[in-house]
Order: sequence, then C-alpha cells, then structure tokens
Amino acid sequence: METNRTEQNEVLILGGTYEGRTAAERLLAYEIPCLVCVATPYGKEILTQHPLMEVHTGRMDRSSMAALMRERHFCCVIDATHPHAQAVTAEIEAACRETGLPCLRLQREMSTFSINACEKTKKTAKKTTKKTTKRTSEIN
Repeated sequence: METNRTEQNEVLILGGTYEGRTAAERLLAYEIPCLVCVATPYGKEILTQHPLMEVHTGRMDRSSMAALMRERHFCCVIDATHPHAQAVTAEIEAACRETGLPCLRLQREMSTFSINACEKTKKTAKKTTKKTTKRTSEIN
C-alpha cells in the first residue's frame, strides 16, 4: 500500500555542491528531514551532521533513483548537482517523471568571471590553432 505523499515531508536532495549543502541546511533549520545523495565520500565529509539528515554516498542511475523515490515516499526532489552534470540532471528528471515527484532544479548563476574566462580561453584557442596551422603549412 502506497503512502499518501502529502503526509510526507522528507525531501530528497541530489548533489554534492554548495547549493545542495545550503538547501539541506535551510530545510533542517525548519526541521524538515532530508536525504542528501552525494556521489563521493568527500561530498559526505563536507556535510555537517544533523539528526534529521541522512546521507547516501555513491552514484545512482535513473532506475536506482526511482526505486529510492518509491521506497521513501519523498514529498519532492531537489536537483542540486553540478551545473555541467547534464546527464545526471536528465536521469533525475526521468526518475521524477516516472514516480510523479515534483523536481526543483537549483542552478548557480554563471559569474562574470566565468564568462570572461570562457571568452579568453576561446580566443587563446583560436590564436593557438591559427599558429599551429601556419607552422604546419610552412613545414609542408
């Protein structure tokens, strides 16, 4: 017999990022229990222990996430995985669709520094490619 989700208030947080830790801390401040899933032992190490928080360590695929979501009857899922972990986000979204759980995606904003660094890297790569191409044609 499936438990009514509206009676549950435990939140599933996926991610070992700053955003994931912050989400857990804020939920715990309101005495909302949560299960935080992190991929690595380091992700677990940097979480502050709390009696209302459980930590799962290890990578999961869509089917194992969906099984966990069914088993624990969470009220919602917070995807706080790394911004570049798009494949993981797709797996989380698929598991949430499969189980009918609402999913919230926490994303960090790209800083001006990141944008500038990316642009500078692109320009440097273009210059390097041009020089390499020129040198290669000189050799031939």
